[in-house]
Amino acid sequence: MEHRFTRQELYDRVWSKPMSHLVVELRTTTGNLSTLLRRADIPKPSSGHWMRKEFGKPVEQPPLPPAPSGCVEPLVLDTEKPSIKRKLRYTKADPDAVSVSVDPQQVLAPPAENPVQVALKPRPTQPTTMTREELYGAVWRTPMSRLAEDYGISGNGLAKICDREDIPYPPRGY
Repeated sequence: MEHRFTRQELYDRVWSKPMSHLVVELRTTTGNLSTLLRRADIPKPSSGHWMRKEFGKPVEQPPLPPAPSGCVEPLVLDTEKPSIKRKLRYTKADPDAVSVSVDPQQVLAPPAENPVQVALKPRPTQPTTMTREELYGAVWRTPMSRLAEDYGISGNGLAKICDREDIPYPPRGY
């Protein structure tokens, strides 16, 4: 299904109700709607706008700026574009293994009949014990997210362990 708007109509709708309500009403995703707004240079309410408005606090609504070059009306919001989705499946062969089925052609086409299977590492059943020096060396040699994956925890969980044990670790992007 397609929805067609002028820039002014879309601007008025975006400022008349929260994005979450518009997304449901238009049967689209926040990403699709945000992309259309960004391409048409239509400002959207900031985070907390509707809460401030509900409690009677002053809110600002910027004027609609001139249309960017190359912006053609009517603006079309296509709600039937296939999105990239991953199918999660649990295999019965190994109770601890999880397989993720992803079709490499899914980006351009609907789901295929023969998906590729990738096995994820099972979470360790026993805690890993290491010295502070070993952990220090590991976090500076290997990216935190990969190292945490090996231990079956999140990168944030590994950072918390390092903080608790007073072990310095590299900043994001190191």
